Amino acid sequence: MKLPCLLLLASLCAACVPLYGRETKFDFHGEAPLAALSGEWNVVEVADAPSPPRAWMQQAASPENTSNLALCDSLAPRDADLRVMLRPVEGALERGGGLVWRARDERNYYLACWNPLEKSVRAYKVVDGVHTQIASCELGAAPGWHRLRVWYLRDKIEVWLDQHSLGEFSDATFAAPGRIGLWTGADARTQFDNLEIQEL
Repeated sequence: MKLPCLLLLASLCAACVPLYGRETKFDFHGEAPLAALSGEWNVVEVADAPSPPRAWMQQAASPENTSNLALCDSLAPRDADLRVMLRPVEGALERGGGLVWRARDERNYYLACWNPLEKSVRAYKVVDGVHTQIASCELGAAPGWHRLRVWYLRDKIEVWLDQHSLGEFSDATFAAPGRIGLWTGADARTQFDNLEIQEL
């Protein structure tokens, strides 16, 4: 009678294997885990950061239609659940920032970004540097820290700002694994903290 019981126990344990893979969190207290490809990215002292006393900030006031991009060389999952806290600081042309995923290089990637000047959250595919919108939602938010989240599995994508979702949508332009990163547009100077990557 012991063998059937052991087999049953083994099958139950197998059914309890987590559906998620590795989870990584960056709080930017030490050296930044992202490589700046454009813009001016630095670890800065921020007393009221979600994980004080430091945050990661894009500080350049770049020209219009410029992408300020920092990518993580150590993580390139095909599917993941990404979360980051961000706070707009300055910006006349643009403000806010975004998450990048499945990046091939600095001109080819997916992007989800929040712009409080436009009161919008948008998702784009960036191909050879050209942005094509694939989802959008008008959404205002109070000043301060907010959470941007992107969930993607195969060709399915969902984006949130705080608790507000754009809804699920699909795009298969970039199907292979690629790097994760942070983004701001033009002169948007933005602070980021608590970058979390849950591989699926």
